[in-house]
Amino acid sequence: MEFNERCDMVYELLELLKDNKLNNSQKRKIYEIVKGFTNRTEKQKERFFLFYNLDEGENKNYRLCDLALLYNCTSGCIRTAIGRIRYNLIYSDAESLAIMKDILEEYHKNN
Repeated sequence: MEFNERCDMVYELLELLKDNKLNNSQKRKIYEIVKGFTNRTEKQKERFFLFYNLDEGENKNYRLCDLALLYNCTSGCIRTAIGRIRYNLIYSDAESLAIMKDILEEYHKNN
């Protein structure tokens, strides 16, 4: 898969996540992909999960400034943490990319 295709796919998935349009099963798959990143800190992952509403039991749409207040840092720190995870999603292995592609196809088929 080419770089532009990966970018488009990841950005579309993130937009659907932010708009809360994916079901719990689809969210769980993305959660597991991100949770498996070994080169990202737990705090970065946690911020990503909260921003994109991936934590189970948590159903609040956080803005960057909301998370900055929660973590007592700047919104730039939150943006950077989320960007690092996004980078990892774009450069994921073939298996993770296939899972994300399947999620998008399933979403488009049902909507």
